[in-house]
Amino acid sequence: MAAELLARQPDLDCIYFSNDDLAFGGLCHCVAAGIDVPQDLALAGFNGLSLLEGLPGKIATSRTARREIGEAAVSIILDRLANRDDPAKRTRILEPRIDLGDVQARVKDRS
Repeated sequence: MAAELLARQPDLDCIYFSNDDLAFGGLCHCVAAGIDVPQDLALAGFNGLSLLEGLPGKIATSRTARREIGEAAVSIILDRLANRDDPAKRTRILEPRIDLGDVQARVKDRS
């Protein structure tokens, strides 16, 4: 995917993939092609997978509260099954986090 995008648009600054797995594949392509990440190209993904923590460079990622979402869903279901349903407890606010990884260096260099 990264190879196709860069072939069509070689002057891209950043590729934001729909998930971290694809961003990892983009990083592998960049390493093989001699593209410096993030100096030449910034990469970003979505999900905050722990896989990213072992890479030599850090890809930017949006981290969702997936575990907390699952725990909240189970809690709501169990309350309903036990007839303890409280409509006020059905709504939970869970904040996503953005980890800029090494993209921060690219942003600072451009300002």
